Amino acid sequence: MNKNLTSKRKRNAKTSISKVCKSRVSIISILLLSALVVVSLSLSAVASSSVPTTQLPESKPHFNLDVAYSFVGKGPNATCTGINGSLLSPKSLYPSAVYFNVTRSPNSDNVSCDALIEIYQVKIASDRGTAENFAYFDGTNYEPSFSQAELTTLTDHIYDLVDLSTVDGVSGNFCFNWTLNESVLSQKVGSVGVYNNYNNGVGLWSAGQPNTISVTVHRLGYITMTDGVISVIPDDTIASLTQVQLQNYGASFLTNKIVPADQLSQINLFNPIR
Repeated sequence: MNKNLTSKRKRNAKTSISKVCKSRVSIISILLLSALVVVSLSLSAVASSSVPTTQLPESKPHFNLDVAYSFVGKGPNATCTGINGSLLSPKSLYPSAVYFNVTRSPNSDNVSCDALIEIYQVKIASDRGTAENFAYFDGTNYEPSFSQAELTTLTDHIYDLVDLSTVDGVSGNFCFNWTLNESVLSQKVGSVGVYNNYNNGVGLWSAGQPNTISVTVHRLGYITMTDGVISVIPDDTIASLTQVQLQNYGASFLTNKIVPADQLSQINLFNPIR
């Protein structure tokens, strides 16, 4: 296990947003791990807080993302009980899990603001045409006094760049005082651990067992806050930031840069950093 990446992940404050299932009344929860505070936002509240997007000259990504680990294969079929007592099942019997090694780029010093969040689309696709799409973000502050309350306001505007009807989930990391060239192992991105209150499907296997699985990352844009003012800057380019093809691993698919090969049989392949 890469101890440096894991220890840095533990030291930094994280913001994780997860869309657990699609129901008639959806709630987006923002988990601020550093403060152990949970704030719930309704989708109607999110929509009403949107601001006009700003067109600025093309900028380079503020963070470098490298696929450090990814696994797609047959997952657990255990059910769980929801908050209202309903029985929930895994959304997919063949779920996915992707972890990024994220490095703050020197390009991020070219922006003058109190804090910034960069947002990406992560596409996990089968060669048979099926795909999962997720929104993922990274962010940090430039102003030392930037507060948790301001962070909540900033993350609300993620949905100005993300159409929830087109993604299977939203998650990410916000690390306070993230230094240049420092690397952090991301939160999990993928469908493993996602439950719903209707019958589960076979996900990326729905068109038949894949021959190949790929992970592609595009930048959707970034959001800044300066003296309480939000700016939303979309990225209209179509070039991918990174793309990898997973290797066959038995009947599953794997990319692995963090777990020694002789330890793979001893771990939960969907959660290699536990």
